Amino acid sequence: MKKSVLLFVVMMMLLPAALFAGGNREVAGRMSLEELQALAAPELDEAEMLSASGAAASSPASDAESGAGGASLLSREAMREAGELTVDVERAVELALKYNLGLKGDQLDLVKKRRAMRTVWNNFVPTVQASTTLNRFNDGSFEVIQMSGASQWGLSAGLDFNLMLNLALFDGITSTQLAYESGLLSYEEARKQLERDVRKSFYNLLLRRENRALFVQQIDAAESRYRQSQVNFRNGLVPELSMLSAQVAWENLKPALESMDLIYEQELAGFKMTLGLSQETELELDGAIAVDPVELSADPLIEEYLAGRLDIASLLYGMENIEVIRRSTISRAFTPNLVLGLNFDPTLGGDPWETSWFDTDNWAQSSGMFRLTVAMNLEGFLPGSKTRVALADLEDDRRSMQLGLMQAIEGAEMEINSLVKSLNKSRRSMSTLRLNVELADRAYRMAEEAYRAGSRELLEVQSAEIELNKANYELLKEKYNYVTGLLDLEYALNTSLEEIKDGNDEQEK
Repeated sequence: MKKSVLLFVVMMMLLPAALFAGGNREVAGRMSLEELQALAAPELDEAEMLSASGAAASSPASDAESGAGGASLLSREAMREAGELTVDVERAVELALKYNLGLKGDQLDLVKKRRAMRTVWNNFVPTVQASTTLNRFNDGSFEVIQMSGASQWGLSAGLDFNLMLNLALFDGITSTQLAYESGLLSYEEARKQLERDVRKSFYNLLLRRENRALFVQQIDAAESRYRQSQVNFRNGLVPELSMLSAQVAWENLKPALESMDLIYEQELAGFKMTLGLSQETELELDGAIAVDPVELSADPLIEEYLAGRLDIASLLYGMENIEVIRRSTISRAFTPNLVLGLNFDPTLGGDPWETSWFDTDNWAQSSGMFRLTVAMNLEGFLPGSKTRVALADLEDDRRSMQLGLMQAIEGAEMEINSLVKSLNKSRRSMSTLRLNVELADRAYRMAEEAYRAGSRELLEVQSAEIELNKANYELLKEKYNYVTGLLDLEYALNTSLEEIKDGNDEQEK
């Protein structure tokens, strides 16, 4: 009977491991698309996500709306099923901030760091271990103590509390706080980068759409010339070769239009993915590439905004964290540890199969105690010890971080200078390109009228048309370059275009 009970106890202990090890596994290759999508949809804690994104929005480095990243999966699925959707650039940014999966991953990282910061007090919670032991003396050893009337079987329990205190604990708390603040910066940087990329993609799609519209005008004009040449050929005004040349010029333009449409659809599909939309969604863009040129100077912008860059702030947090780690290493190695311990180990008197477990009189304390231990690690005092090597490495890391900061500052200055020069160049180029468009348009109209009157060849008209379309496209592309250059400058300065313009107006005054 006793052996049966012991076997039952062992089986109960092994049962959980067997349950975890077993189970039915789904083979990914046999899953349907719906099952795979369901598996890839995580259950997000909306309250924590909303709280974390709100904290990032309220941080000094952020100008985002509170709660933008806390959208639930249900609302995201509803958005994915939308049939038709028209967005302007601001609406596109809003959708990306709410539904972009990459940003969700960054937000989950922030949630973990925020949870760690809020529960940092658990460093002062002692470890608690409960145990129970059922023992049986071997036959040989039991013969020695059998004269005392003790049972061959024994049962004991244990409850042990342990807490180690060191000055390094306080540095650990500071490090956790720094990790969360650095996480806020990283999340804010991801938001701003996503916003910039969405705006640039939006304007790139507008550029391709406007270029297509110009190309369609070219095709319509080529078709019109072909129709006119047909009439002229039937009336005997032009030879058949002129009519065929006009037809070939018209037909040659059609494959290029198909290629433009294919590229546009591919980039639009990537844009939908960035916004978190279904590929079946009919997405229409509402907007135009409009510019309001302003003359900029690099030096005042560097002076005012360089220190507020997110990459510079991240390096500063990194340097501060290295200093905290250094202090923590010193505290752990060169200050004593205070260890508090408390344990209880009641033992059941008599045979556990015959004695009542619930009668407190049958339990006796064996060697339970409260312990207070002061311990000192002497390894750090030895020359060449691991601690001293670690401190030397941390000092090198600090110097390396300083060099990285210096390099980042120089790189930021170069980047801002380059962006400002490019913007000023684009501003000057747009004035020249507008004049080119007017001249090309006038030349094309004159060539078209002369061709209709029969005094110009078709080739001359086509050349004038090509130059007009080229001038229009170059002006449109320069506008796009200026708009995206401003977006890059906003990101590089970690500020808005309105603040840049306001600062520029104050300097002019």
